[in-house]
Amino acid sequence: CLHSLSSFIAGVYATDLGSGDSRLAMHSFGPNRQRLAQLKISHDPLGVLSCGSPLLGSDIITTGQGAVLLICGERSTGKDWLAEQIASEIQSSTGLSVEVARISDEAKRQYAAASGDIVDAERLIFDRVYKENHRRSLTTFYEQQRKQNLASDAETFQEIVRRSKADILIVTGMRHGIHSAHRWSIKPTYLVRVFSPSQCKSARTNWEFDMAIDQGEVDGEMSATEAFNLVYHNNFHSSVNVARAWVWEKLLPGIARSCIREYSDTPRIGVVYKDLVRGLLHQPFGLRLCTELFLQHLDAELIDAIVAPGETGFVFGSPVACQLKKPLVVARKSQVSEPDSAHFGFPPVIKTSYAGSNISKLMVSQDKNPKYLEMPLGSIQQGQRVAIVDDCFASGATAAAVRDLVHRQGGVVTHLLCVMKIGQPGSMWQQLKEEERSRPVEIFSIVKYNSDRKNG
Repeated sequence: CLHSLSSFIAGVYATDLGSGDSRLAMHSFGPNRQRLAQLKISHDPLGVLSCGSPLLGSDIITTGQGAVLLICGERSTGKDWLAEQIASEIQSSTGLSVEVARISDEAKRQYAAASGDIVDAERLIFDRVYKENHRRSLTTFYEQQRKQNLASDAETFQEIVRRSKADILIVTGMRHGIHSAHRWSIKPTYLVRVFSPSQCKSARTNWEFDMAIDQGEVDGEMSATEAFNLVYHNNFHSSVNVARAWVWEKLLPGIARSCIREYSDTPRIGVVYKDLVRGLLHQPFGLRLCTELFLQHLDAELIDAIVAPGETGFVFGSPVACQLKKPLVVARKSQVSEPDSAHFGFPPVIKTSYAGSNISKLMVSQDKNPKYLEMPLGSIQQGQRVAIVDDCFASGATAAAVRDLVHRQGGVVTHLLCVMKIGQPGSMWQQLKEEERSRPVEIFSIVKYNSDRKNG
């Protein structure tokens, strides 16, 4: 069995590894795997030899800083318009840096150069009417160029991604190699399709179906709607306000999800571990993005304190408390059953037992010692309204324990916010739902995962 020999094959290039053996590949390719993966991406951007060996797991590809938003769609659907609305909203509301690039710009420059300066490259790029006048000949030129190099779009995409230093890079105009670029991008990449009915396109841009231009898009990668992470419907109800609301409700949570790295069969076989620390928090914009999304669901006038459980909860709760100018209360993990800290000169604490976090229950060797959460006694005042901010909500055990500590001091939990909500929560969640009947609790998660596979 290869698994039993894994400790002996570090540094050996195993020839029998298949596409599902990413864990074994980490052993067999060793520290060279990162270099080999980048080499494969540059020489095989379309993934023709995708199953040769599992070099390209998500744990090794998306290591670059910055996220990519790849916006695709058929002609005249409003891709560039949507890119402008996204860039404007993100920059003005979050302060993140955003860059917009078009895959087709390079083809337009080559087309203009081939015309002997008869065609103005800048007008092709920025003047829509001028571009449409050259659409047929430009499409013919593009297809001829693509016959010489099928991976031209994917190579251009990779070069744009490598060159960008922005927090969020928005790329439009990609027609071929979309899903290969999405899968093997060196940065977290989120794929959006813009859909617009024919009537809308005709009303807005005088669009008419052209068999020579449009049929390839209808039959190509754009037709596989289910392969896209998100779809924006640019119909008659679409507007600037609708697009900007969509950015907050759908797009920004999706970008956050694309930055969460996943490790299959970790910490044990059958478990997919969701890594925030080496994924989302590794991004320079990750913590700020989460903070801005949390703040959309909190009103400073209705919150008196922020409670952050554990180590990672403290990371996400701190900036929220700072922005709202509210006290931060940390609920620490402890294995001491008696509140004896006062004997050492520390202020007294209040404790409660709890079942442990979701990931601790999935560990192969579980800690069997009793677990407790504690916070300084008196840190919550009578009648204070509390928001719990944590990294993950799965079984609900941690949230229920924090709620107990808050309620015993006379406080009321009004909000529960987390980065990830995994599956259908357990019995602890039901306890929280019972509380909602008399004391409503607003629950918000940036990312939601179903429970078809065990997640950690």
